[in-house]
Amino acid sequence: NSLQFLIFCMEVLDFPALWDLLESRFTRHLHNRHISAIQKLCDQRSDGVYLDELASFHKILTVCQTHIQNGGSNAEASAGGFLQCAIKVIECTLHPHLKSKSFEKVEHFETVRQYLQLLTWYLSLRYLHLTIAICRGLQHYLVDVLDYKAVHESGIVPELVDTLRSWCYGAVFETEAHWHQQSRSTNAELSLEIITVIKMVSRSEACALTLVQKTDIFDLKMLFDAEMSDEFLAQSIEILLNCIEMVPASAIAAYIEIDHFYLFSALLRKYLQLIQIGSKTAHKQLMNDVFAVLLRLSKFQSMHKMLERSRVVYMLLQCANYVLTEVAIPTNIDAQTLHLVFSIVQELSGCHRVLAVLIEEQWLRQVWRRLFVVADDECVVAEPKWSASQLLNLRTHFVFTLQKLSQLIPKYFYQHRMMNNLCVFLVSYQERITQRTNIQQHI
Repeated sequence: NSLQFLIFCMEVLDFPALWDLLESRFTRHLHNRHISAIQKLCDQRSDGVYLDELASFHKILTVCQTHIQNGGSNAEASAGGFLQCAIKVIECTLHPHLKSKSFEKVEHFETVRQYLQLLTWYLSLRYLHLTIAICRGLQHYLVDVLDYKAVHESGIVPELVDTLRSWCYGAVFETEAHWHQQSRSTNAELSLEIITVIKMVSRSEACALTLVQKTDIFDLKMLFDAEMSDEFLAQSIEILLNCIEMVPASAIAAYIEIDHFYLFSALLRKYLQLIQIGSKTAHKQLMNDVFAVLLRLSKFQSMHKMLERSRVVYMLLQCANYVLTEVAIPTNIDAQTLHLVFSIVQELSGCHRVLAVLIEEQWLRQVWRRLFVVADDECVVAEPKWSASQLLNLRTHFVFTLQKLSQLIPKYFYQHRMMNNLCVFLVSYQERITQRTNIQQHI
């Protein structure tokens, strides 16, 4: 295949000649030659390196580290040129590594771990393009379980979160001299690269536990600020979803505060306003992602009090009402919105404040009128704007919601004759099906 052909065609790197150039007493002071030789070596491995070459590239990065640390003696050559070399080495080594044997990844696991550990030091320098190179490279590198294990054991995850925290708190990432006249507006690019790689490591159970307990990533409430870009918020919400899925409920509950629910409420308000103006599918999907987070959290009993005290439930009902009343041609995303809201209401049905909001807003009756047309005491089948399958699924889900709520607020159901209306609707619905079947048989 193409990968085997690539491996076959790749030339052997002459590392002994490079070590002789770097360490010989006659040439070890020739920094420009060192930089040129390292860059040429990296150009030969632009598509990735062999696993058995990684130790040599680790040594090159260590040489670059020494020159960067001692940059005072020759600032331009050491701190500048070797920093560019480090970026090139990182760019060529953070690819899925080439292997000549299937079990080679297991044999070189410790080499990979130590290499990622060295990258932790480079991340701590807070250079703009160096940080982008590491974060972007890790996104390409993470493929299988061993990769996630190496990332977790290297200790780079806490440094990634510290880097994100620095960006959130307004730290200035220094632009390397080589890029001063190049790429502009890289601050947004930096934030997206950092948050994306953190999203990827959150898919691992061990890394997710580190994110929650050791780095306290949820303390960075700015991640869910409504003023952030849609791309950034999408990554932040997925990190939260991954952590909720991977980390035990007791650990998650200890780090989620009521302020988070205020932020979720602000996000729902923002996306509802944007949807009312432009009705963009991307905004609807982001709103549903927030609903998915709230549904997961609503399954934790300890979260119910915070959900009650915040205005999240009110915003849920507002979003559902908009979908039911204002959307002319609903899509599957709109149907998904209602299903998520119905599920959250079911989970929170034991909360007195939530029940009070449902009664005060007359929400159950509003949903009923939209999904089941009621005129006086008669129910007739609606001519819906939903497709047949969507309407069937929504009605079924809402009936299950009514079933649970009827046990908690029976007096409300009796007062508004909701169960009676449901029975009349089911009878008329069945009669219409029977009538349609008879007509088809007659034809």
